[in-house]
Amino acid sequence: MYADQRRFFDYFVKQGGIVLRKGIVKSVGVGKDGRRIYREKRTDVRLALDMYKLALEDDYDVGLLLSGDSDFAEAVRFVQDAGKEIWLVSIPRWRSQHLRRVCNYRIILSMQEIIPYIKTPGVPT
Repeated sequence: MYADQRRFFDYFVKQGGIVLRKGIVKSVGVGKDGRRIYREKRTDVRLALDMYKLALEDDYDVGLLLSGDSDFAEAVRFVQDAGKEIWLVSIPRWRSQHLRRVCNYRIILSMQEIIPYIKTPGVPT
């Protein structure tokens, strides 16, 4: 799954004018099946602070937020108060109606639209 995500994000970065901010993933233990369990740490706070800081520095006019987490709604409002727009890019199963309402614009992508950007060339979809 990570390789697919990486290809998806790389596609957007290659388009130019996009800065990718990633979080920190830490091992938090071992599951019953013996495999390591990983959780993201400080990702939401770091992203919210970046969104606001860069808005105040006038580094962008429109920010693209790829998330379904309603915790970002307040950060979006702060960014909007700084005169910027936030466009939500999500897939249908990300259900945060609150986040969808506060963002200036919503781009809902189907999995069929995303798959061409994440699948390994030559591998059937």
